[in-house]
Amino acid sequence: MKGSKYINWAFLLIITFIGIYVSIEATFQVVISPKSGVANELAAMGENAKKHAMSVREYAKQRGHTPLLGWGQKFIYNIHEPENKESTHYTIVFLGDSVTAGHGVAPGESYVDLLSSKLRNKGVRIVNLAVSGYGIDQMWLKLELEAQQFKPNLIIFSFIPHDLIRPGIDFNYSSTKPKFVFSNNSAQLKLAKDYGDYYEDFLNAKKHYWLASWFFRRYYENYEYYLPELSTGYYQQFYKYIATSLGAHSSMYKTPIVIVKLANSFEFRGKDRLLAISSAQFDKTCNELGENRLKYISTDKCAQDAAIQRNVDFQSEFAFHPGKLGHSIIANCLAESLETFDGI
Repeated sequence: MKGSKYINWAFLLIITFIGIYVSIEATFQVVISPKSGVANELAAMGENAKKHAMSVREYAKQRGHTPLLGWGQKFIYNIHEPENKESTHYTIVFLGDSVTAGHGVAPGESYVDLLSSKLRNKGVRIVNLAVSGYGIDQMWLKLELEAQQFKPNLIIFSFIPHDLIRPGIDFNYSSTKPKFVFSNNSAQLKLAKDYGDYYEDFLNAKKHYWLASWFFRRYYENYEYYLPELSTGYYQQFYKYIATSLGAHSSMYKTPIVIVKLANSFEFRGKDRLLAISSAQFDKTCNELGENRLKYISTDKCAQDAAIQRNVDFQSEFAFHPGKLGHSIIANCLAESLETFDGI
């Protein structure tokens, strides 16, 4: 009787465990996965690859995906030459995300295009290396890999607040991406996962009913992104690493670098905390190195004042991707700061 009782309890526990597992898995299969941006982006990638009669791995490679940067590796850039190329005496290189790339506005309306129009009669050449979806981690890698080929006299490292949280995730903008991790205060770069393997892993998890496990593993590996308020130590280390690396690059190549926080009203988890940590670290490093090497500028106050003067709703105009007027305001704010550099 006693042994039979234990068997019954064991059987009951197994049935309970199976029931819980089935419930959780069903929730992810039916509710969470269809609403997940990652799942939808992977599905879209699969469909696009099929349309081009390619495997997902081949299609990702065609899009320029590489382990070091993720996407946007085909030396994406846009060069604005001065009116008279022979008069070129100063080159500015911009790094940034979709805002700096001009997403959402017509050619000639982005703040980089507008700055170019203001400076082209002064013999200034502008090179825009911005890539949509980049966080400050990928911006830094792209700067290190590509900026110096243009022999810049000045580098502008522009970001919106949301770019501060993107380093905490290894998948973004429909693609795997590299991610920095820290061990004993030392930074290590984990290369972007093979896109084909990532895609196949997701499909297998969905097919064989371990999708919940797939999502939980993803959450665990990217907890810094999903729980930024509990990951301030990670971001503090990372912002220090970025600021120090920018300073080292500036010193090595004798090229001043300006870190620019673009005005933006988009809200996300941990925004205020990450802004406070990053601003403190950027200010600290800039003060240590001197503004002739590394300078930190926020366009917030200038843009807010300009919005008031023009009777513009700041929250609406600068909600993630600024409109034409928002880009014009940013261009005017930055133009005042750039005029302080010799040669412009």
